[in-house]
Amino acid sequence: MAPISEKSPVDGYLQKIGAAPYHICYQSDDIEADIQRLQKAKYRVSVPLTPAAAFGGKRVVFLYSLSAGLVELVEITVLED
Repeated sequence: MAPISEKSPVDGYLQKIGAAPYHICYQSDDIEADIQRLQKAKYRVSVPLTPAAAFGGKRVVFLYSLSAGLVELVEITVLED
């Protein structure tokens, strides 16, 4: 990440924490089960499960934990209708 200006939220974030990973992304072959497992481990959904154009329509979800920070799950396959 890089701020586009000094007034960017990214600039403030980087000044606060410095150069560090923003989040970790994992692939999932059963995203609903992984969400439930992480919620049982006290993770909270911060961005609900949704198709992502950046991943060809594969669904993604973001979860947050105080101890681990932000985690992104990306499903491995696209569900067929």
